[in-house]
Amino acid sequence: MDKPFIIMLDLDGPVCTHRANNGLGDFFDPVAGGMLAKLCAQTGARIVIISARRRDGNLLDKLAQIGILPWLYNHPDHWRTGHDPDGIRGNEVDAWHADCPGHSYAIVDDERGGYAPHHIKRLVHTDLHAGLSLRDLWRLKRLMGMDGLTQKDIDDVGAQKPRITLAQMARDALAAMDQGDDDGARRLLDLIADHPLAQ
Repeated sequence: MDKPFIIMLDLDGPVCTHRANNGLGDFFDPVAGGMLAKLCAQTGARIVIISARRRDGNLLDKLAQIGILPWLYNHPDHWRTGHDPDGIRGNEVDAWHADCPGHSYAIVDDERGGYAPHHIKRLVHTDLHAGLSLRDLWRLKRLMGMDGLTQKDIDDVGAQKPRITLAQMARDALAAMDQGDDDGARRLLDLIADHPLAQ
């Protein structure tokens, strides 16, 4: 049996958001949690908590409130990463994978610090204040290898009649580079170079 895909999830930023706190009076964001729970239900993926909040006494109750508790990695010692003495999150991710080998994974985090290049290629870099977005979700799906998803799907999320301009493509290329998606950035830059206005 194949091992489940692992979503290495930071909390502050991706699912604990200023948006939720301002709107609901609680940092734990049920929309971000709901998107992740639905993705796990569709794919069988499991979540491992990499956040500094992983030692909070009420964390499991909060994860239950936003719908992701049932999707935690089902092992009493490995539903969260351990503590690196130097506080380097990439080391914590690598140590978890050394203990639980054979899983494909993505990292969902609002920070890039503490990660090595091999982590950055697997990073979904979310917005600190707004949390996990539809665009982030589509990137996560692509990292999971879900069929039929293209950069156009990511660009067109939620749009009835997308208007893709050179400026938007340039912003998307920068975002792709920020996410460590070199292939996506290269495709967008090729499109910009081939655009009639760029000739």
